[in-house]
Amino acid sequence: MPDAEHLLSLPASELFFSLSVDMMCVIDAEGRFVEVNSAWSEVLGYQVEDFIGVPYRAFVHPDDLAGTSHADEASRHTGVDRFVNRYRHRDGHYLNLQWRAIGRDGNIYAIARDITDQLEEAQRLQQSEEAHRLLFEVSRQGVMYHDERGAIVAMNAAARHILGVVGPLGEGHPWDCFDAAGALLPDTEHPPYLALRTGQPVLDRLLGVGQGAPERWIRMDSVPIFEESTEHPARVYTTFLDVTAQQQAEAQAREALADLEFRSSHDVLTGLPNRAMLIDFLDAALRHAEYPHGRVALLYCDLDRFKQVNDWTSHLAGDAVLQETAQRIRSALGPRDFAARIGGDEFVVVGREVPNAAAAEALAERVRRAVGGREFDFDGHRLHATVSVGVALSGTDTTSYGLLREGDIALHEGKVAGRDQWQMYHPGMSEEVQRKIDVAAEVRACFGRNEIQPWFMPIVSLLDRQVVAVESLACIVRPGQPPTLAARWINEADDEGILALIGPSLVEASVAAMASMPPGRLLSLNVAASELSEADYAGFLLDVLARHRVDPARILVEITEQVANVGTDRVGMSLEQLASHGVRVVLDRFGSDHTSLRHLRDYPIAGLKLDRTLVQGIVAADGVSAAVAASLADLCRRLDIMAIAEGIETADQEVAVAAAGWTFGQGWLFSTRPAGQSMVSGR
Repeated sequence: MPDAEHLLSLPASELFFSLSVDMMCVIDAEGRFVEVNSAWSEVLGYQVEDFIGVPYRAFVHPDDLAGTSHADEASRHTGVDRFVNRYRHRDGHYLNLQWRAIGRDGNIYAIARDITDQLEEAQRLQQSEEAHRLLFEVSRQGVMYHDERGAIVAMNAAARHILGVVGPLGEGHPWDCFDAAGALLPDTEHPPYLALRTGQPVLDRLLGVGQGAPERWIRMDSVPIFEESTEHPARVYTTFLDVTAQQQAEAQAREALADLEFRSSHDVLTGLPNRAMLIDFLDAALRHAEYPHGRVALLYCDLDRFKQVNDWTSHLAGDAVLQETAQRIRSALGPRDFAARIGGDEFVVVGREVPNAAAAEALAERVRRAVGGREFDFDGHRLHATVSVGVALSGTDTTSYGLLREGDIALHEGKVAGRDQWQMYHPGMSEEVQRKIDVAAEVRACFGRNEIQPWFMPIVSLLDRQVVAVESLACIVRPGQPPTLAARWINEADDEGILALIGPSLVEASVAAMASMPPGRLLSLNVAASELSEADYAGFLLDVLARHRVDPARILVEITEQVANVGTDRVGMSLEQLASHGVRVVLDRFGSDHTSLRHLRDYPIAGLKLDRTLVQGIVAADGVSAAVAASLADLCRRLDIMAIAEGIETADQEVAVAAAGWTFGQGWLFSTRPAGQSMVSGR
């Protein structure tokens, strides 16, 4: 018999074929064996391979060939039942096989059972009572007799073993019986007592037997026996087989089938319905929607920067975030709402009978807050993940796929607008999405024509306006046209993977340009989250510096608070590796996002860039902005890190930030041209 692991890997039909204790086979139109199960080897002593392709006549007793040929012909037309012939065992003797067979598609499908013992035992029973007693004791079937009072008067060894009976017999029985569903049966419903009470046979009854719970499963036949001139049975003859192994195999097959059905309609990781089930639900919801009072709302949800979570931690952490996200989304839904995971980090929520747009927006806000309202904790790591949501409402002729498309378009708008928010779809968005696709195509074309070049914006000392560093910015340089800063274009196309395409070439060109800069001038490079998600960004940058013979101490790497807020080991390790080689890390746009001073502790920060909104607030007599700016400048001084104020556009702003304690400045006040070599050469 094959091992259990192999059996459990088989489809249900092959599993039953392999487990059957009966001899099962398929015979082709030429009378050759096509397939046999392992019972053939167990009964006749051959290997299974010995039968395949061999005519069955080679094993049939010569005296039985004519009858077997007749049965073959009958099987192919009407089928045969309980036909008996003799087959040769490997050691030369013959066994009696009883057949059931039927023809289909040119083949014969047959089940045979070795009845040699039964026939021989029956013959002995006819000869003597002792032969009957021997049959009773050696039978592999459990056999027992009940008298007219229901007391067990005889039980063979197999029955005792199966039922766990030890000691003398008497009225009643020491085991409990359970029906196929596992429910305890009253004594009056046990097959022997039922046959005794009704006078009718009770056949092929599946029962569980044990103490308090089913321990074994048996198939039982109970037949009442009448004596002459009696109206009631004189005794009951009962036989049964232990089918525990078959029942367990069937249960495992049912579980496998149920698991397969679940997987076909659900996402295994989160347990949520999948895309196929979502479409079915959406179709039904739209059919029953009563526009305009009972509309269907679709929320297309996507985790923000989920790729970085996977890349910076591990896929196990990513899976944990997805599972927790599914739970948080469920917690925000009402009893009639529906949620599905349709792939990757994308989830869809369907609200039924939504009265208006405000109700759909309220549902979107609940989902947004539920997902991003608190950090994810995985194995001691704190992960900050938010969700963007595109909202679409059904109309009079909305289809499921149309509603999904509108939700996806609104989601895209939310991503571009800054993430961690929801956007309601409106028809004009379709044109906007197409425009962004066109922008992405144009940026790719510019890159292919080598029209994207670095432009260097100065960072000056606020004491004397001397240039101490330059920040590398992408610029589109076309023949015959003035250069154009490409930051807005690139940001709009970031989801299309543009930044990952042009980032390495900009770094290479910027570092190469340092050969023309004054020896002490620093170069500041912006690093986006999608770039830091690469497995070895630090190694890439250090390799570029080494090839161009640039001291890493002349490099500033700017990261935004959004990158820092991801809070993963990968970010920390990359920044620590760069810092260990002398590269200085600057926290850009400080005060614009989820400001947290713990970044100064967790990362090797060597400088802060004060966000332009705080710079503008100082001049606008915003007392809070002025106090924050002064406090941060003092913090930079105490930590001995660079203090850079960006976005300085007027002389008043320059004076104000210098008075607040900021030592370096950057902005259009110090740079009036979008391109030119003066920022590179220092002229």
